[in-house]
Amino acid sequence: MKKIKNLVRLICLTLCVALAFAFAGCGKSELETKLETALKNYVASESFSKSLAEVKSVQARTSVMYLKYLDKNFYTEETIAEYKKSLDLIDSLIDGDGKISYDLFESSAVKEAGFYSVTDYLYSYSLLVNQYALWCDRTVNKDGKYDAYTDKIAEFLKAVDKELYDENVPFDYTKAGAAWGYTVDSEIMLTAYNLGLDTEATTPGAVKHFLSYYETDGSGNFVNEADTPNWNGFTGRPLAGSLLTKNNGYSAKYEKTAQGYFPYTDGWDQPLEEMINLDRLSNFYDKTITISEEVFADPEYALLTGMAHGFDMTAYEKAVTDETRGDKAGKKYDLVSMWASSLETDENGNYAIDNLGDAAVAIAYLAFENGIAAPSPLGKYTKELGAVKLS
Repeated sequence: MKKIKNLVRLICLTLCVALAFAFAGCGKSELETKLETALKNYVASESFSKSLAEVKSVQARTSVMYLKYLDKNFYTEETIAEYKKSLDLIDSLIDGDGKISYDLFESSAVKEAGFYSVTDYLYSYSLLVNQYALWCDRTVNKDGKYDAYTDKIAEFLKAVDKELYDENVPFDYTKAGAAWGYTVDSEIMLTAYNLGLDTEATTPGAVKHFLSYYETDGSGNFVNEADTPNWNGFTGRPLAGSLLTKNNGYSAKYEKTAQGYFPYTDGWDQPLEEMINLDRLSNFYDKTITISEEVFADPEYALLTGMAHGFDMTAYEKAVTDETRGDKAGKKYDLVSMWASSLETDENGNYAIDNLGDAAVAIAYLAFENGIAAPSPLGKYTKELGAVKLS
């Protein structure tokens, strides 16, 4: 009799678990399910492994940072060994007093590796060190070696911030080399955030500078124009702005209307009126924008930046009325579905993802659906971020 009761309990438990999984699956939209499948196929492909192993630039690396939202480790020991080589370049910048010194840059292994400046390297370092932390956590390896550099970097960032914004301290602009689309002030602020430092304490001048973009005149017009965008990747100013969303001076309207991402007319120096911002993205998503054979525009990065600001891109709400396009403030668009419709499909209508940029969008969307309010390539790694489980 006891055996029969135990068997009944086991059957009931099994049924409960099965029902739980069934109800969980029922909660997923068709888009979520299809993107999970496409993403699962991509990360299992040779194309993904090759792309991951070849990541060198900041532009490519920021897309890879979204892997933190998946609950698996995708880095091989060979890849991590290369990352550690880049991280270890920092030693060539440390002087006899144990401080990071700009004076050492010209003869450093950092410059030899192709970085534009110390701040450019440190931004890359701040991304790499989080990739390494993810690998250590998910492969149960412990290595606190790079923790010892955080205070040194913080001290250096504070000094650069002071040089940039203290009129009594001259700044040598030969030190200002930055990755394409970034500036030295965006790089120091993003570096501080990626290392888990308080940006207002570490880079107060940069924080104040990026908040100044939201200032308006007496008529409510924004005073400052956004920096030149990176048409093929992330741009430093809007990424820095994504760190300010909880600040009283932040303006979602600025981010939606005053930041251009790429032009929809031919040329290189168009005014904002001829550039795609987030409010205009729905009107131009189905247009292939090719500036030249070598330069094209990726709308994925506008979509990802909007997500980083905490905007629901599945129900994007326009900030202003534009009667020429029939748009009214408050009108909502599913920009994620517009992006998904631009993906290649197979004969059965299944989505195919074949590059890191589209993979980043898919992961960010799935992270949002799994409770991550503002999925972003930025921030210090923690194990709680792995919210997306690919079935």
